[in-house]
Amino acid sequence: MKTISFFTILIGLLIFTSCEKEESNDIDNTPTTALDATLKSYGWDYNYKLASTPEELARIMDNPKANIVRSVDDFKRFVKTEPILNSVFADERMFEVITKSMKFNRKGLQTYSYEALRKAYPNRFRTIIVTMSKGFGMDLWLTTDYDDMYCASTATCKPDTFSICIGNNC
Repeated sequence: MKTISFFTILIGLLIFTSCEKEESNDIDNTPTTALDATLKSYGWDYNYKLASTPEELARIMDNPKANIVRSVDDFKRFVKTEPILNSVFADERMFEVITKSMKFNRKGLQTYSYEALRKAYPNRFRTIIVTMSKGFGMDLWLTTDYDDMYCASTATCKPDTFSICIGNNC
């Protein structure tokens, strides 16, 4: 009799807790527009598909309507829309070091050094670089292709550890 009472109470508790979980799941499924609001308030819009080849990136960069990062001001706006970058670049000194290494022309990014990111975030710097690259129009694979190169002069990428060089825009 005690065993039956125990199991009845246990089953009752399980049913009660499962009801609570269903209710909380309903709350979690409520759609949110927080991210959309953030993107709109800063004017960022991914109106391009990330490039996975140099030719695709060249087409994006040649399109003046593509909302890629083309200046430090654009990068500042982009950082505010990406939670990872917003956190990393809350450190104003880090923002300054990275943006001072960036070179742009009218088409967009030419080169930058991520050495400071690698030192400050040794376990996360690749994730940070890939997130940054989305703003420049590149996917993970293209970012990797341009890794460890620096834009030394017009149309000349040279080996340089911890730098990115956009070959078609150098």
